[in-house]
Amino acid sequence: MAFRMLVLLGSQLCGIIKKRLVSKMSEEAKKDTVTEFPYRVASPEFFFLLQRIDRLDEKLTARIDEVDKKLTARIDEVDKKLTARIDQVQESLRQEFRAIKPLIWATVGIVLAALAISVSVAIKIW
Repeated sequence: MAFRMLVLLGSQLCGIIKKRLVSKMSEEAKKDTVTEFPYRVASPEFFFLLQRIDRLDEKLTARIDEVDKKLTARIDEVDKKLTARIDQVQESLRQEFRAIKPLIWATVGIVLAALAISVSVAIKIW
């Protein structure tokens, strides 16, 4: 009994869906569907859905391409900014190292001189 009611409900639901598809198809058919179906292989409803899917695919592909171009442009912009900042920091470090380099060599010289004096004092004491 429940199975029969389920089958009856399913068939009614299919009828409602078919009516809505046909009415939607008649509205859309006026816009851009072809009146002749290729080789009469598919039903008008199937052909309508296929065309609808194709239009949605085209719109989605166009939107994906648009977003891809925007993201690529944004990534390129950020890359240029980061590259400029890295170059700036590298140049700053080079300048600082050039300024500190003589101090490092002077410190090494002082350390070596102190070591030489310590060694000579140690030799004299021995």
